[in-house]
Amino acid sequence: MPSYVTPKKNAQFIFYISLVSQVNTKIMHVNPTLAAADFKVATDDGVPGALGTTPVIDADFTKRVKVTLATGEMNGDNVTFIASDAAGDEWCDLTVNIQTTANQVDDIPTTTEFELRTLLAAAYTVVGDLGTVQSADNNTILAHTDYGNAKLARTGADGDTLETLSDQIDAVPTGQEIWDLDSSLAGSPDFGTLLERAYQYLQNKINITDANGSADLRAIGDGSSLATWSITDDDTTTTRTEATWA
Repeated sequence: MPSYVTPKKNAQFIFYISLVSQVNTKIMHVNPTLAAADFKVATDDGVPGALGTTPVIDADFTKRVKVTLATGEMNGDNVTFIASDAAGDEWCDLTVNIQTTANQVDDIPTTTEFELRTLLAAAYTVVGDLGTVQSADNNTILAHTDYGNAKLARTGADGDTLETLSDQIDAVPTGQEIWDLDSSLAGSPDFGTLLERAYQYLQNKINITDANGSADLRAIGDGSSLATWSITDDDTTTTRTEATWA
């Protein structure tokens, strides 16, 4: 049988009611008289109309009444079933409001269904026999028109492809090339030598002779002389001469 959890919009819905007796409102009426004029249905804020199928008494339990709402009668977010005894002498009025949903609990796939489920055809592109591709050598895979090298040359918004981006990365200048761009440094040592000398100046030992102000930059371990310069002071200005590198 179809599921009714939750009531589905635009789908037939069957439910059961019991009608309270007018004679004794503490009990449900047994085998109530039912007529087509007793029942109406309203969809959302629409005007109530005659119910398409007149409810029937359950033969196994005559206090229970079966109600069937057709697909069109369920085509709304709120569906109101209205029962009112036209003769007015047997059972009490009743309304039942039904709120529908687009999907039901039964629409949720089981674990097995999840495992067997495949993507919609519109969601993917068939690229051929993957079994063959997996067993092929690298050249076959790279040459494949659907997912090989041809697909790596994707063009971005700025017109760059992966290949042109790679070329641009290769074109990034080295430290020496950046150093050479500054014409004011012409005649200076190369970039690597400059870094080495800067490190030595900061790290290594410097001997300064008080008598004449001569300075001597020594190799690590107080080895050979790497550079010399002099420092003079005339009580007004302290001057450091340019270094002479060995």
